[in-house]
Amino acid sequence: MNAQRVIRIAGTASLWIALGLGAYGGVALLLAYRNLPAGACPFDLQRPVFGAALAFAVLSLVLSFLEKRRDA
Repeated sequence: MNAQRVIRIAGTASLWIALGLGAYGGVALLLAYRNLPAGACPFDLQRPVFGAALAFAVLSLVLSFLEKRRDA
């Protein structure tokens, strides 16, 4: 496999993982918010999930800069 192809596939995969983790964290946040008393912060329960989603999004961004641009 070509190195550029591996970078492109890894970047796309990390973006999809980030989107999936973000969506999962958002839904879990909404579901947890319904059952908590007033004044409680449900984000603290989902902080690792959102941190991982952010890390994968940054990885995807970095890999997109490493890709060679195709000439049109």
